[in-house]
Amino acid sequence: AEPDLLRWEARNGVPLPSELRAILQVCNGVTVRWGAPLGKRIRDVGALSLNGLDRLVKVPPAMLHAAPEELLHAGLVIWLCSSSGYGQTALAFADSKPGVAKEPQVWFQDLGHQWHLLAHSFLDYLRLVFVHFGVRGWEYAFTSHGLDQEALQWLRLLAPGRLEINAQQFEFSLPSPVAAAGAAGPSGASKAFSLEFLDDPDPFPHSDDNQRPSSKSSRTSRQHDSFHATQDPAAGASNAGSKGARPST
Repeated sequence: AEPDLLRWEARNGVPLPSELRAILQVCNGVTVRWGAPLGKRIRDVGALSLNGLDRLVKVPPAMLHAAPEELLHAGLVIWLCSSSGYGQTALAFADSKPGVAKEPQVWFQDLGHQWHLLAHSFLDYLRLVFVHFGVRGWEYAFTSHGLDQEALQWLRLLAPGRLEINAQQFEFSLPSPVAAAGAAGPSGASKAFSLEFLDDPDPFPHSDDNQRPSSKSSRTSRQHDSFHATQDPAAGASNAGSKGARPST
């Protein structure tokens, strides 16, 4: 309820993200799980979990001792949700000047207690969950560890374009942990999610052309048209005049 939200914000001295506030006004926390039938049982595949207001509590300082400087300097860090046995997610509010609001960042703590920046806002984090279908362990695509084999298989089936986008956007190659560690830099921190590529009308390039031959042909056609549209007219006339000419002997 709104009074509870106002009390929480007054007690902690920060405003909750508007999207999270909207969710908490409807329900006190969210847990959604989904699975797929494998044989005679249902295999857990994905989940979305957000803590209720009473569980949006501060992360103990002892759990932040090995955190990056950016997270250590945050004004307030609270637990946002657990990750179904794969780690935990936190919301970090940066210290800001009075009257200047700054979006809190979303960080992921893996099972080795290392922290990784996932997104620069709560809304970006939600979009990440949906784009990855909440596949268990999807957060590791944004770490130097990389995805495990089960998460890779589900993403290849459900969202094959995500693997190619991750390789392009974050400059490391999945599933190779070595390449991911190299791109993360000496600090081990990988790049956080950005939504700039979503402006592309076709933001999810297919990584499996054998399954989608029509997509391959359409991309080839677009590249062909683009090539001819940018050709130099003089070069085009020269090529046209020499077309079919036989080499002199």
